Parts: sequence; structure tokens; C-alpha cells
Amino acid sequence: CSYLIRSDGAKFSISENNSTYYEGDDIFFNDGIQGNGEYILLTPDQNSSRKLYYQNFDTNDSLIGTIEIKEFDSLGLLRMNQPESFANFGSNVALSDDLILFASAPGFNGNEGLVIQSSIQDDGNYEYDSNIFSPTVEKAFWGSSLYFDNNQSQLLIGSSNSAGFRGSLHSYSSSTFETKLLFMGEDTGDLLGWSFSTHHDKLIVSALSVTNPTGGHFSVFTNSYLSPFVLHDRVQPRYPQFGNEYGYDISIFEDLIAVGAPGEDDLSRQDCGAVYLYRLEENNL
Repeated sequence: CSYLIRSDGAKFSISENNSTYYEGDDIFFNDGIQGNGEYILLTPDQNSSRKLYYQNFDTNDSLIGTIEIKEFDSLGLLRMNQPESFANFGSNVALSDDLILFASAPGFNGNEGLVIQSSIQDDGNYEYDSNIFSPTVEKAFWGSSLYFDNNQSQLLIGSSNSAGFRGSLHSYSSSTFETKLLFMGEDTGDLLGWSFSTHHDKLIVSALSVTNPTGGHFSVFTNSYLSPFVLHDRVQPRYPQFGNEYGYDISIFEDLIAVGAPGEDDLSRQDCGAVYLYRLEENNL
């Protein structure tokens, strides 16, 4: 961050109090300018926090104003209140229409996981609101995926390691602070909730199924304000294979679904990966 202070004709200077010149090594142009068109370029340390004065020596009242230099953390950078190693904060983020920011740290507390809710202010900074904890006491990897559904005003939270690595998907209401279980994986190693995507009334949820010899799969659900989620289809690739990571990332728009499988092998290459495209027709593929 740099400050450019340009003169319209007067002699200016910058100081750390109201009488001396500024002597820091982060200023250009010898901290003083003599007349029209000259300028001072100040590039302060972004991790510092202090107040500087800018002065006009051609007036009786030499103090013109102040420059507030904030710490870098105050300039829209969001960090955990109590950072810890391997928390992986920022692994997933989601924004609501009313500028509520959700950010996950699935590695928090030894992979228990945590989601932090903050409000974005008009000046681009943020204000911490609350922590959203996993509803279960286990190494659930809570926050392995996130999405805020603005249509239904709910946050969807994946928890891929919950229930003995079966995985789960929960909804969370920021108005009622209520967490609900939506789905849970069927088998150990499913890792359901590793990735999901939603569009209008469609929700697709992947399960990597890392212990299944046929590899991963994804499920297609529909939802409305009046009814719970209804399963319409469960999909595997045409040629299933162990460790294909099918569903590692997944996205839906209108009637198109894209599914990543970075662990898929071809006839001669290992883990070369693939992307599958599907088209929905009356909720089926």
C-alpha cells in the first residue's frame, strides 16, 4: 500500500509529530516538497500501525491533517482469532446476498473442523460474528465443503470424515442457529460431502468412496420450500475403477453437470484424470 501526496503549490512535509520531519526509510522525495506538481510517496510497512501528520508550512496553522496507517490484518484480511497449525483456514468460503462471509478450517483441532461466520462492512473490512461448530464430537473434517443457498437462506456444510469416514452434509441457519443433518454416507470410506453443488431446486452431492473397488459416485436431489430433498439418481462413471476420485469436484448449472475425477487411470497412464459431463432430463441423467 502506498500513499501519494501531491502539492498544488504549497510546501508540504510529513512527520510523526507536529514539529519534526519524518525520517523513515519508506518515504520517497526526502519527505518534503517545494511547490506545484511535486509529491511525496509514502510506502509504510503494512504490518505497522501508527499515525502520521501532513503539514503545509505556507500557512499559519501548519497542521493540515493526519494519515492513519492500519495493520495489514485490518485491511480486509480475515484470519482466525486464534490461528493454529494445520487448521487450513480458508479451505472453503461462501458468501450470502447480504454480505455474510463463511470460511472453513476443516483441519481445526486435529481435523475436528470449524466454520467462522463474519459480516463484511461497507469499507471492505469484516466483523467477526460467530463460530459454527460440528454437531458431533469427532474428527469430522467439518467444513470440507461449503455453499450458501440464497434461495433458502441456508448454509450447506460438508463433513467428509464424519461417522467413521462415511461423511455427511448438513444445513445451517444463521437466523435460528440450527444445524440439521441432510444426508449421510452409506459405507465407511464414502466421504460423502467432499464436494457438492446446487442450482435452483437441484442439489448434487459427491462421495469419493475411497474404499469401494468401483470408485466414487454422486447423487442428484431436488428440493423445495415445502418438501425435503428427494433422491432422483445415483451416478457412477461408465467404467468404474478403484481410486478414481470421481466427484472430487462437481458443478451444476441449469441441466448440465460437470464431475472431476483426478485419480482416474487410462490404458497406460496412472492418475491422468478425467472430467465427465452429463445432461439432466426430467431429473434423470
